Amino acid sequence: MHSSHIQILLWAFPIALSVHVFEEFAYPGGFIEWVKSNKPRRLKSTIYYVSINAAAILGAAVIALRAADIVGYSLFLYSMALMGGNAATHIRGSIQKRQYCPGSVTGALVLLPLLVVGTLQILDAGLVNLTLAVVCVGIGFFIGFFIFSADIRKQDRI
Repeated sequence: MHSSHIQILLWAFPIALSVHVFEEFAYPGGFIEWVKSNKPRRLKSTIYYVSINAAAILGAAVIALRAADIVGYSLFLYSMALMGGNAATHIRGSIQKRQYCPGSVTGALVLLPLLVVGTLQILDAGLVNLTLAVVCVGIGFFIGFFIFSADIRKQDRI
């Protein structure tokens, strides 16, 4: 069984992700409108955004409940990096469009710092080695930033 600070860290992720989704869709909300105003190549439906965010929060909760070995902690790092990469795209969108992209604040102040602190804590506790952490975080961040990114037109990307 892991220590109480690792348990807190594991549960901080689904909570942080929930706060991020709240910023995107409830307060101040407006993420879908932001996407529409930036004319994505293909607009996704509201049900897509609801489903993908619900699945991400549920997945983070399952990982928090089940992480007990190197596989669980690796999935935790990968998942945090995936959402950290997505958070970075919200920030990129705000900077690039010079317009607030919902999700930028919690991305910058919650998800990205949690990724850094979480990775360092998992490494410090010896739950994964450095090589595995770099692979999990690297792949997760890449996919989160380039695949599951905030919707902006390809030609507008930095």
